[in-house]
Amino acid sequence: MALKRVIDIRLAQRAQAERSISKLSGLLILVTPQEYVLSLCQSVGRSASTDGPPEADAWEIQARPCMRETRVSEGNRMNPWDQRFSSEDYLFGTEPAAALVKREPHLIAGGQTLVVADGEGRNSTFLAGKGYGVQATDYSEVGIAKARKLATRMGVSVDYQLQNIFHVDWTVQQFDNVVAVFIQFVPPDAMRSVLSGLASALRPGGVLLLHGYTPEQVELGTGGPPQREHMYTAGLLNEVYQDLSIEVCEEYRAEISEGRGHRGVSALIDFVGRKAE
Repeated sequence: MALKRVIDIRLAQRAQAERSISKLSGLLILVTPQEYVLSLCQSVGRSASTDGPPEADAWEIQARPCMRETRVSEGNRMNPWDQRFSSEDYLFGTEPAAALVKREPHLIAGGQTLVVADGEGRNSTFLAGKGYGVQATDYSEVGIAKARKLATRMGVSVDYQLQNIFHVDWTVQQFDNVVAVFIQFVPPDAMRSVLSGLASALRPGGVLLLHGYTPEQVELGTGGPPQREHMYTAGLLNEVYQDLSIEVCEEYRAEISEGRGHRGVSALIDFVGRKAE
């Protein structure tokens, strides 16, 4: 009887768990009553203490839909990006991405600029310091709070907004420049929608600057998610942005050092496209 009671309790807990889903960045993650972290580690097949890219587990937790969809209250959401940005240091450092520094001259100087998924603010504060009017978005309240601190420290002004990149009407506000750096968390089934959305946010004559990883990055393991299908190729970007005048579409390898998150030889891609007047 005691064993049956334990089994009944466990089955009840299982049923309760399957009724509780957290909707995270447009993807669905199982939320168990007491063993949330353990279940996530089991679902990706390794514990958070394994070696490898420092963000690998968080990437998989965010990117992997685990169970069927049910409704859940907003209060049950859990955001691993808040966890990733919760340390005192800046996960990807405070210096801008080297590719942004290199490609910045392609942007409309001093223009109104949208920086999506900006994290802890290293790229938005750089552009604000160069005289751009910057609006920056991210899904992490912790990341935005740290970005505001960085902007204050640097003496620049940035309009930071909490935003889920999967639920945006990109045509509501138009910008001279749109910048997206390492938004590799976007899953394959949403990638084309998000990428084309970025171009929709451009004014006529506006410039899109995109920087990320190519599939070869998975083998290098120096940053980004462990799924090749989350990466970009020149062919993909040329196809998605065929209506833009493409100024740069370059795959290359370079050694980068961006905090704890991106470090070592990396397989990278830069894209710059201009919308017709």
